[in-house]
Amino acid sequence: MCVRLRDSKWQGQTLQSGLLRREWPRAGLGWVLVLGYTANTMIDLEPVPAATVAVVRDNPQQQALEVLLLQRNTDLAFMGGHWVFPGGRVEQHDYPDSKPAAHQAAACQAAVRETQEETGLVLDPGALVHIAHWTTPPNLARRFSTWFFVCPLRSLAEIDSESHSYSHLHSHPHPDANVATAPAYGSGDVARRASKTSAQTPVIIDNAEILDFLWLTPARALDAAQQGDLVLAQPTRATLANFIGHHSLDSLMVSVTGSNIHVYPDNSPYYQPAGE
Repeated sequence: MCVRLRDSKWQGQTLQSGLLRREWPRAGLGWVLVLGYTANTMIDLEPVPAATVAVVRDNPQQQALEVLLLQRNTDLAFMGGHWVFPGGRVEQHDYPDSKPAAHQAAACQAAVRETQEETGLVLDPGALVHIAHWTTPPNLARRFSTWFFVCPLRSLAEIDSESHSYSHLHSHPHPDANVATAPAYGSGDVARRASKTSAQTPVIIDNAEILDFLWLTPARALDAAQQGDLVLAQPTRATLANFIGHHSLDSLMVSVTGSNIHVYPDNSPYYQPAGE
């Protein structure tokens, strides 16, 4: 199925079946939303290098591992409303001056930089472990070749043993300030309480690009997505699924350190690890 466009910005373009979500203005009609099509000029775009990091912590009172997820603003053109790990594009200044082809080192630096910008958390680059690389399939409006890392967050004091309910997923943004406490989210009590860790490890969101955050066990995050309470992209789901079965940072980090890197698609030409 093809559609011809009459809007001046897209004059003469043909839309073909794809997975594009695109908006553009038309006179007198405001913004028109097109789902399920992609323009010829957007086929076979080169993926943009990007990096993301799963920040994980122990919740000893719950005997559980928790992962930090951020909710992207629903107005964003790319993955609006999705819950994601901190991350973003790899910029030129992320590359070491003496190693312009050090893609993994640049991705690690980008993950650290983006995490600080999006959450206020300052990560030690040396603590990040590379675990995967995902490249967006062709024929999409936006493509990324994304390095995935995991980073243990060990500088926590006591974590509140009480969890908060799914109702928190629908209360955006945090009121009054951009500094939000880091709530524990596990099984059991559905009462919502602020975490006692807020003074030690605050998560700072801007209420602009990022609207909210949650600390979730991998299993609970996947369950929330299954129930329709969270929107998770496939790479995020796959990463969380790989964390299931680990109940402590030590267990997870032993597992991921030295493990085979998951690369999608296999033999991706955009995956250039250290030393290559």
